Amino acid sequence: MEQQQTGPGDARQTWRDKPIGVRLAIAVPAAIVIVGVFFLIQNPDVFHRLTGPGFKVGDCVRVKSGFTDSAMNGTDCTPSKLTGRESDLVYRVDAVKDGKDAGCPGGYNRVTFSNEPEDTTYCLTLVTSR
Repeated sequence: MEQQQTGPGDARQTWRDKPIGVRLAIAVPAAIVIVGVFFLIQNPDVFHRLTGPGFKVGDCVRVKSGFTDSAMNGTDCTPSKLTGRESDLVYRVDAVKDGKDAGCPGGYNRVTFSNEPEDTTYCLTLVTSR
């Protein structure tokens, strides 16, 4: 019987057969990518710091306010449903201003939304049917 020998170019070489330097060169960047993706999923506002404002004038959004956290999510511009629930209200972006402390005109149906990670202020008006 003839016995086959495996050499360095043999395709049947396993992960454990590879030199430690090759294993590290593959494993370390893969681990960094996995941790980075997980971090961005857990902290989506970090992405806004790199890309700038996420909404433009004319976009429509829903505002979700919480005790410690608030968020703005894009939506279509169908008129708000006046059900008494905050999640049913739709706002149109009237202005996008630099700085998280910029001012917006006040009044009925107007909201100012400051996004600290973006360092941006959004001036919003309630979308209603008329």
